Amino acid sequence: MQGFDREKFDAVWRRVTLCKTAPGASEDTEAGILRGLMDTVALGTCYCRAVAEKYPGRVSFCRVVRDNLRISKRLRALYFIETGDTYHPDVVCEPFQTVSEGLRAVYSVTVNAAVSLSDAVEATRRSDFVGTYHETAELKYQHAATVGRMIEDLVR
Repeated sequence: MQGFDREKFDAVWRRVTLCKTAPGASEDTEAGILRGLMDTVALGTCYCRAVAEKYPGRVSFCRVVRDNLRISKRLRALYFIETGDTYHPDVVCEPFQTVSEGLRAVYSVTVNAAVSLSDAVEATRRSDFVGTYHETAELKYQHAATVGRMIEDLVR
């Protein structure tokens, strides 16, 4: 496609979807893919925790938070297997005023994570990572559905 600037597109996409990629992360390498995934999941966890403070008592939402922490740990393990190094995302979620705004942000980041994980299934050169990416993508799609139902309950 002529005239398509991938770098500009990626910058706009991250801004629109609230996803922040690690400095120096290259999507062309397995380590870059993993850093991007860890950043996205960490951002989702950040929003989940912030929403949980304003919207306590939702068992299904607590499960999403717990699953996000488990996913983060799994991705950090894959990163260590790939690089022999550790990586800890440094993300900050944008402040929000209402639970519905927070849930909307969680939904957006969760869908972005699911899509990124699905893309990672195709992009990975590591056949031993495919299963983890696929399983985690499915879980993130389930999380998006859970958060979507929560939003439906709020806007009735």
